[in-house]
Amino acid sequence: MERGQIIFDFVIPILLIIFGAYFERNPVKKGAVIFGHRTRRSKQSEEAWDYANRRMGPLWKKWGAILFVIIALSYVINPLAGRDLNYLHFILGVIFVFIPTFIIEGELKRQFGDPDREQKPVQGLRDNKKVKKQKKSDKKKSNNKSNNKSSKK
Repeated sequence: MERGQIIFDFVIPILLIIFGAYFERNPVKKGAVIFGHRTRRSKQSEEAWDYANRRMGPLWKKWGAILFVIIALSYVINPLAGRDLNYLHFILGVIFVFIPTFIIEGELKRQFGDPDREQKPVQGLRDNKKVKKQKKSDKKKSNNKSNNKSSKK
């Protein structure tokens, strides 16, 4: 196996560890445009944002270290060879990047609630159109019933 492929396999876990260590020391502030745990739940309040971005760093470090060990062990065990092993490592890397997001989202839901359930439905333009269509169809039905009654007499 080429040295470049081996190095490439360890890029994702090393980046997870480095960025995790950075974000652990410097949590992202709420006004950040690019970085941070930017989801609907994390943006629902200042407390939720701070919690999510404080948790992101340690989780990335942890999952990056786990991925590093898995990749290192896969080279020792080596059930696959060459490109297949590289593809597997890449897929695992992508999955491990998103695992902390699901963990944080679950924690946010438990601690801060679900923003989808707390919002009351707002009647907007579409709702008004539905109501108007419903009224028109009700009028047509009532007209048809009255016409049927008058034709029977």
